[in-house]
Amino acid sequence: MAVYEEGTLASIIENRLRPRMTITLPARMVTARGVMEGETENVSLHGAFIRCQKPLEPGERFIVIVKLPSNPSFNSHAEVVWSRVPRADDEGIGRGMGVKFID
Repeated sequence: MAVYEEGTLASIIENRLRPRMTITLPARMVTARGVMEGETENVSLHGAFIRCQKPLEPGERFIVIVKLPSNPSFNSHAEVVWSRVPRADDEGIGRGMGVKFID
């Protein structure tokens, strides 16, 4: 599983081509391993960061269902771009994965 150091992750965030909106929404991921629950931390038209207990490996594909406040849900196929599983000494850094929407 790819684990990014703080400097590397910061450069990825700063080099985004599209702005993201900080918003926490319930997310359900339907994967080859079963259904997982999580929540978005930020979202753009093309991807999101999803906090979850067991992030998938980069390259894995799944269906994401995000519960929107104004509509029933947003569904999309997605692919994991990077995963983050913090070490014991990484305070304040949560588990999760950056995903891109692919349909």
